Amino acid sequence: MGASEWWYCVPYRADIEAALHALRQQVFESGDYLKVAIELADVEFDLDNFPPEMHAMLRTHQAELRRLLDRGEPQTIEQRLEYNMESGTHSILDVERLSPTPDFGAVSPVPQADLPECAVWRSPA
Repeated sequence: MGASEWWYCVPYRADIEAALHALRQQVFESGDYLKVAIELADVEFDLDNFPPEMHAMLRTHQAELRRLLDRGEPQTIEQRLEYNMESGTHSILDVERLSPTPDFGAVSPVPQADLPECAVWRSPA
């Protein structure tokens, strides 16, 4: 289990969903995210370090990564997410939608009561 810290700032847009999608596209085009398939496809696992019941899963996972790499570099955000599988990209690419409440893979509003703890902010003029 791992985690990474990242954050982004974008100019205010009334359409939050449009701001999210524009940011995701900008980050995808910049390449500033984790590229798991490239990093793990050729790793040689010492299977002695893993329980026997994991051996087949590791081989299958690695074969899938190699298959994806054979298709070439991803041309879309969705393809990159497929390449990275469960690892995600450790970036805004992993946040795909808006949600009124906290949810996996979604951005949601901070409750009013928590705003003073989170940041100093002001409404756009």
